[in-house]
Parts: sequence; C-alpha cells; structure tokens
Amino acid sequence: MIDELLDIIKEEADTFLKLKMKDTQEQYVKLVPIVDQDGKPAVVENSICMTLVKIEEDRDDIADSRYSTTSGNVVQYFNPPVKLNLYVLFSGTYIDGQEKNYKEVLKRLSYLIAFFQSKNVFMSGNTPRMDPRFGRIAVDIINQTLEQQNNLWAMLGNLYRPSLLYRLRVLKLSEEQISAVGETIKDKQIDNEIRE
Repeated sequence: MIDELLDIIKEEADTFLKLKMKDTQEQYVKLVPIVDQDGKPAVVENSICMTLVKIEEDRDDIADSRYSTTSGNVVQYFNPPVKLNLYVLFSGTYIDGQEKNYKEVLKRLSYLIAFFQSKNVFMSGNTPRMDPRFGRIAVDIINQTLEQQNNLWAMLGNLYRPSLLYRLRVLKLSEEQISAVGETIKDKQIDNEIRE
C-alpha cells in the first residue's frame, strides 16, 4: 500500500508541474532512490527525485487495542490498523554545473512547494485514484537544521542537492484478519439482593 500511495502522490505532483511548465510530455517527478544498488548516485537528469527516507508508527492517537464487529450471535475481534507517517524527500537533480540547469531545478522545487500548499490533504474525495482505505493523508513540510540536513544526506550516501522533506501522515494499514471470535452477550443479570 505504501507504493500505491507514493505513486498516486508522485502522479498528482507531476501533473501539477506539467501544467506549470506547459509541457505534458516530460516526466518531472520520479519515484527513485537517491543511490543505486552499488551505492552510486542515481542521477535522473533535470528531474525531481521522490524518495522515501523514513517510516514511523504514529502512536499519538492510540485507540483501544482491539475493535470488533458483530454478526448475529458472533463477535469478531480485529487488531487496530497500524498508523504510519512517511517521510518523503524531494530532491532536484541536474547533471552539469550550468547555472541554467540549476535554476531550472529550483523552479521545479518552487512549483512543488506550490503544489503541496494548494493540496495539503489527500483523500478519496479529492484524489479519485486514492483508495478510501488509506483514509485522510495530511502533508506538511519538515524544517531541518543544517546539521539534520547534513546527517540525512550522509545517511543517504550522497552529496547535498536542493531538496524538501515532507511528512505524509497518517497512512492506515489494516489486514482485517480476525484475531479472536466470541459470542455476544444476550442477557444481563443484575444481582439486586441486599447482603448483610
């Protein structure tokens, strides 16, 4: 499901950039790693690379450990969905050091900021391809200090590129596998006797 969500957001962002750049043929946003399997920089010429850099469980809103559904006399218990925050890095790439290519990358990153400013919530109601099971995905930018940014790029095994880090919260993943089954309570008996 993570791949589906990221692909949908990539396509939405790419469509927005195509309108702004007035070129529907080029693909502006690509879902790719920062480095290839050999550890070499995966440079995608003059594009915005979209890379998942962190997955964390959202534990701020923990409900009951189980929930149930009732069908006739049978109660089915399910484990609650796992709620995830996805941290996605959008980085600009350019092959040569020419100023015009660097400026082009900065322009595309500016359009990306405009895209997420105009659409900072994704749900099935405003994103037709989105599965309702994903719920409501809010997007916000993560401000990093220079030290945090340096650590992120060092972890990724690459030199810094102009980039933006966004958090997509909260993706709900649920397998809907029954964890227990029981019978419904049919009668309540209350002992009203006064005891001495």
